Amino acid sequence: MKILHTSDLHGMYRILGSITEFDVWVDTGDFFPNETRGDRNTEPAFQNQWLLGQDIPRQLATWLNGRPMISVGGNHDYVSLVEALQTVGVDAHEVTPGGIEVAGLTWAGFRYVPWMAGEWNGEIHDFSEVVRLVWNTEPDILVTHSPPAGILDECPSHGGGISALMTALCWKPHKIQAHFFGHIHDFGGKAVNEMGILFANGANAATVHTI
Repeated sequence: MKILHTSDLHGMYRILGSITEFDVWVDTGDFFPNETRGDRNTEPAFQNQWLLGQDIPRQLATWLNGRPMISVGGNHDYVSLVEALQTVGVDAHEVTPGGIEVAGLTWAGFRYVPWMAGEWNGEIHDFSEVVRLVWNTEPDILVTHSPPAGILDECPSHGGGISALMTALCWKPHKIQAHFFGHIHDFGGKAVNEMGILFANGANAATVHTI
């Protein structure tokens, strides 16, 4: 299976048009541009206007041409890309801790990021419960916005990756083949294989991975 992975495009969706050789599109958040630093009274309307004013869902539907897409929101996202794509007939799926079944695989994850300053969407302190819920689904593919601690994650301003996620990957039984994420721009477009898992940081990039 060829998976097109994008993350942290921040409005630069036009880079997708030239990519055609893939089976599933996975976006791991921060798809939308922002007008403010997370003002919840402004961002939803601004992002909806940006998305619908340019008829972006229909453009993406034409480009996908029937292929499924999977998405998890990022800390800069205040509306749902999945819901917008579903309205124009795209086979679009929002990743949840409870898991979804797409293309014969179980995908699970979450949008939350380690606490920074409380400005953005989905910042939390404690990941223990959400990681537990993800592990209960026994996913094949892990999809989050933020990386696990210690893998393609070094960035003081963003607080690094998620320690509870790395602990689970190291010590809890699982069958995860790949982990797709973004958030840390310095490592965007890079991937490593550790512990038999493909870890891919898609920030500011559009990369095709085969699993």
